Amino acid sequence: GDATGGLNRVAQAVSGYVGYSPAALRGVEVGGYASYNSAEGPNTNGRSYASYAAHLYWGAEPGSQPLRLKADAIGIHYEGDDDQRVLGLSLFGAARPTLFSEVFARAERLTPDLDRGRADLFLTAGASVSVSALRGLPYHQERFTIAYANGLPDVDNPVNQHLLVVQFQIVF
Repeated sequence: GDATGGLNRVAQAVSGYVGYSPAALRGVEVGGYASYNSAEGPNTNGRSYASYAAHLYWGAEPGSQPLRLKADAIGIHYEGDDDQRVLGLSLFGAARPTLFSEVFARAERLTPDLDRGRADLFLTAGASVSVSALRGLPYHQERFTIAYANGLPDVDNPVNQHLLVVQFQIVF
């Protein structure tokens, strides 16, 4: 196959990330990301784009503390004749009732085009059980997760969407 999709382009992409975890605030992580890609490839409808993100976490790693909170903002700005700005916001909370289990909930809002203003809301609730923590190993190493997600209907999309996620994760 052809990794460029048949395109012969010379383009630049640059990205950077910064993160900070203050020693005085155990479990807190603040970070940001920025990127620019001028490739104008087929997956972006021939547009260059800039992307950016910011996060604030208290307990970034699953099972790392009794209560975890996360906030994320992610954006993309596609340039060109079809200028488009995308923004996603997410709030997440998790509680650890035992040393080998966690329950969580997340609310996500995706605005696929800020100029048009329509936004989608997604709600998720679930739980995970760490097989590795049961054996005294790190929580994130081996775990089962089950979650229910619901894409709530809006004016443009009156369909109520349902998703059941069952996952087994092994980190090595």
